[in-house]
Amino acid sequence: MSRRRLAAVVAVGSSSALAACNVFFSLEDYAGPAEAACSSCAAERCRCTPQAPAGFDHARLFVAAKASDLCPSGTVAGVAMGQGAKDTGCACECVGPASGSTCALAIYPKKGCTGAPAQLITSSSCTPLTGSGELSTAVVPAAGATCTAQAAPRSPAFAVRVLACLDQLPGDAGCASGEVCAAAAGAPFDPSPCLVAKPGAGGSCPDNYSHKYVFATGFEDQRSCDDSACSCSPPTCPDTQVTLCQDAACQANCGLSAQSFTNCKDFSGLTHGRVDVAGKTSGTCEPTGEAKASGTVSPTGTSVVCCRALLAQGS
Repeated sequence: MSRRRLAAVVAVGSSSALAACNVFFSLEDYAGPAEAACSSCAAERCRCTPQAPAGFDHARLFVAAKASDLCPSGTVAGVAMGQGAKDTGCACECVGPASGSTCALAIYPKKGCTGAPAQLITSSSCTPLTGSGELSTAVVPAAGATCTAQAAPRSPAFAVRVLACLDQLPGDAGCASGEVCAAAAGAPFDPSPCLVAKPGAGGSCPDNYSHKYVFATGFEDQRSCDDSACSCSPPTCPDTQVTLCQDAACQANCGLSAQSFTNCKDFSGLTHGRVDVAGKTSGTCEPTGEAKASGTVSPTGTSVVCCRALLAQGS
């Protein structure tokens, strides 16, 4: 059994409404303002809104967004945040060499090719078998050519996912003093005008943005995965030809003579073997099974979102 850790952005706690101070936010893809999107409120999509104080960007929030949802044109960046966390468990995966690795003649100490082979022969020279009596054989990937099964945590998902789209630098043409022209939120974005604090900015919201939400900016993932339930389908070994005989030259009383096969064959009385045609592995290892996760994920760091009204619960 082995355990691995993988980091991911998550949230803890859940609620039927988007509650302040219980929502978490990643600034990993944050970008600052670029060229003006609403230089004049003559544009249909633009509205006059109170000017954002220093350290904040105008933003539109899409509550209950899907991971595939994107920000509309006219925004600089999209950052995902959310409320509550869904532990999506662990995924089995296979780690190993690519196709084209060496194949071998495997000798098993009993019938049925069960358990680990007692011997792997890759040489074209006649090689004495280490076992005797009733044995079995198969053509398999050589030592080091098989895949190893392991597990890693899947990226957790928010119970309620929110997409914040940061507006480009607004203008002030056509607006009153203290106002700027910013893009209006259209469906499916929340209609409330909101501000997102830039990294390093203070946490106080302006008076006309009285609804404050605190978001996490990082995470600590302490989950681990039990990969004992994971396995990998082995690569195949086509075009490998092998010989099994009763003499040290692999020429007399041969139960197998330059035969190509991958399935298990039982035999007895044969004492030597060799690889006549060295085939290479093909195909890829496919993982199977469902690993279990344990441990917790904790948010770290904070940022602030300020809105003029309560955010609505999305659907």
